[in-house]
Amino acid sequence: MFNPAIHSPLASLKRWLLADYDKIKNGELKKFFAKYSVSSRFFAATRGADLDGMLETADEEFTEADFGEAEDIDGVVVDIEDGEGRVIYDASYVAVKGEIELGEEHSARYRVSARYIAEVSAHSLEEMFEISKHMFEEADFGEMEDIDGELLTVENSDGKFVYEM
Repeated sequence: MFNPAIHSPLASLKRWLLADYDKIKNGELKKFFAKYSVSSRFFAATRGADLDGMLETADEEFTEADFGEAEDIDGVVVDIEDGEGRVIYDASYVAVKGEIELGEEHSARYRVSARYIAEVSAHSLEEMFEISKHMFEEADFGEMEDIDGELLTVENSDGKFVYEM
């Protein structure tokens, strides 16, 4: 007989997590590594005589930017605006939508994805979740803007997954 409380994927995940939870609930301080997926924006000032020149200049600024505690950083240009906020290049259409003024400063907007790992010492998984969330909220992501994150996995000090989205 099928019992959703026992046979559902969520119930299986709970049993898997509870097996490790039982091992750490005795109050010992354990080390965890909480891995977050990070998404954000980055703006690069750029100048150029043509689109290729502007993209090259923007990529140089992106490469030299400080993204603080973020790891595995990847970025892609979404669009380029002129000095008055008009979009002159849209990457989704791969098209120039306006005049590129020689010597004018433009702003290239990047969509950035990265990882953040919080190393946490805690007595329980609940405590670890609280601490890692706080660490993520207080982390220094340097020049990133509009930062969003999602907890993906948690590993113990032996490298064993104790939580996975």
